[in-house]
Amino acid sequence: MFCCPTSMADAPPTLFFDVNETSLDIITVFNAIDKVLGSGGGLTWFDRLIQMSFCMAHVNQYDGFAVLSKAAFKAVCEAKGVVAGDAEWGTIAPEFTKMVPHPEVVQALEAFKANGWRLIAFSNHPLSALDAVLKGGGIYDKFDGIVSVDGAKNFKPHLDTYRHALGSTGSSAATSVMIACHDWDLAGANAVGMKTAFVKRKGCVMGSAYVQPEYMVDDFMQLVPLIGKALRLFERHSLRQALQACDELATALRRRADVQELHERLVSAREAGVSDAELEKAELQLGRLAAAASEPAAPGADITSSRGVKRSRSSETFATAAAGEGQLMREWSLRLVESSALQCCKRKAAESEDFDLALKLKEQEPAMASRLETVRTACVAPSAAAARSESFDEQELEEVRAQKLEAVELEDFDRAAELKERELALKQFAVVGSAAAAALRLLASSSPEDFLRSFGPELAREVADAGPEIWEAVTAELRGMAAS
Repeated sequence: MFCCPTSMADAPPTLFFDVNETSLDIITVFNAIDKVLGSGGGLTWFDRLIQMSFCMAHVNQYDGFAVLSKAAFKAVCEAKGVVAGDAEWGTIAPEFTKMVPHPEVVQALEAFKANGWRLIAFSNHPLSALDAVLKGGGIYDKFDGIVSVDGAKNFKPHLDTYRHALGSTGSSAATSVMIACHDWDLAGANAVGMKTAFVKRKGCVMGSAYVQPEYMVDDFMQLVPLIGKALRLFERHSLRQALQACDELATALRRRADVQELHERLVSAREAGVSDAELEKAELQLGRLAAAASEPAAPGADITSSRGVKRSRSSETFATAAAGEGQLMREWSLRLVESSALQCCKRKAAESEDFDLALKLKEQEPAMASRLETVRTACVAPSAAAARSESFDEQELEEVRAQKLEAVELEDFDRAAELKERELALKQFAVVGSAAAAALRLLASSSPEDFLRSFGPELAREVADAGPEIWEAVTAELRGMAAS
């Protein structure tokens, strides 16, 4: 009866209607049961039916509404000492198709639709029976679609049934309203993020222990002006999303300001004589903060490290390649290139018997090793190592992304958080690889000047004087590391 939208962003505002007792008067079924069990037998049967459905939902057992309703009838008969079975139930079951809508229902459904709402009947009945029930009540064609809990293999108010209703109709919980005269039905809908409306049918009460509904009315027609036009809800939801995006942007901008302030403090700390080891730890943490700030620095901006060396962002190619590796891997790659350059320069100095230079370069090795070990340790932390140990699957990544988006739309944030962690792990595996391979990619896509700006001043000078052959030696050394 309905076509699902291509994305949740296109999901139209939707009203979900409970059927038995809410939309259709169940009195005909009660009267038929009363003939077998005596006055009040119908209500007793219904209470037993709800109790059994709750239990089955809790233990994840599902046998279908037809089986459950007959089992509830037999249980009540036995409790009352009434001899009745399949034959008696056979005369009662057809009464479901004789239920009629409450007096205002047809007019209200037409009014809801005129206001732009999409109307979905949502019931514990299986689809085939639900068709017959709605057609028998004369309101089948008033709905844009029908949904049975049969698709979730559980009964309301199990949360999976509401998620199934939303997912199968392409609806968003944020722009959907569940309408029912049963408080437990609304409790389930509320738990997945849907708005709710309680209709005070005869004998139905909204329990005070539940989260209270957005709307509480005597009948459907009272609800029509309260929820108004569907577009209003959609616009309010869109406005909330826009405001949230603004808040996130403001937070990111504040974080960037904090990062810049920390950078300035590191420079001051260097001038005040703070040890290189402590500064390296601080710079590593700063790198993480900068990555969290998400916004890249403006093209052409220079960031001064605590060692007083300007690290230029003027090379767009260099910045793009580095960003692709991730903040920690970028730092590790740079430090590997720097370390390889130091070793190559030291070997060249020794080969040319410039032992003073070789000694000077050798004296830089402890600090270099400390910097390299600091970033290496961060990169191979347990969570990162675990991510790299798994085989990467592009299709799996796409599936995880799709599942995460669906979980967000259903406001199942626990599930969304789990999927986000999995997505990040897959992404990390996809882009990290080995540090040496990452360093080679940087070498291939960047100019020597880009690297010299990130080196210490003495090493940068020696590498610049050594000429192109030193870069050939660095490349060869990194290839050997990557191959091993």
